[in-house]
Amino acid sequence: KSYRDEFIVYEGDEEFFNSLKMVEEFVHGLRTLPGDEFAKLYIEILRKYPASRSVLTLSSIGITPNLSSLKEIYSTISPQLKESYYGKRIARQIVFLEGDTLFTNSMLPAWNSTNLEPIIKDSSKYNLVVFSASWCGPCHKQIPVLKEIYNYIHEYLEIVYVSIDELETLEVWKALMRKEKIPWRSVLAVNDVKEVQDKYDAKAIPLTLLVMPDGRK
Repeated sequence: KSYRDEFIVYEGDEEFFNSLKMVEEFVHGLRTLPGDEFAKLYIEILRKYPASRSVLTLSSIGITPNLSSLKEIYSTISPQLKESYYGKRIARQIVFLEGDTLFTNSMLPAWNSTNLEPIIKDSSKYNLVVFSASWCGPCHKQIPVLKEIYNYIHEYLEIVYVSIDELETLEVWKALMRKEKIPWRSVLAVNDVKEVQDKYDAKAIPLTLLVMPDGRK
């Protein structure tokens, strides 16, 4: 079978693939539209093909995960797609974004001690929670940008790394912290990597979440 034949699994996929104009519109929107406008375009496409796994999969590469967009996407897709990988992922994201205390209840060890710490220590400030790992190339490229942000607005913004390194690469992460002279906190998910990934939907990294002083994501 061709890749195209393998990908057409659910009713609606054939129609989606045959609609080249719609695909071109999606790609053009992804490249040119602001996040909110692109989300509206995507939801319009999804309404035309609510049973298409292909359309739902595209949400992972172009949709800014704000709560209202995710809820609309989830309410639009078919019951069958709600049970798919991406359907369940969107459901987890909705639960996460609606939560109040997901970070305050998480205690993880600091990278340079055995002490357990909350992911967010000072909830009176803005907090940038960055999920990262030693083996993640894009995460390394993010470091200069994070340093610039930290130096510019540290008075108002706290940054914290959540490393999802397993035990095998933990020392590499610690060496990276020392080499880069990272000034912000870093906590380790080493004993609970899968649990942390599932709880915060941190399957793809770097993942950066801005938490407002009132706890909103």
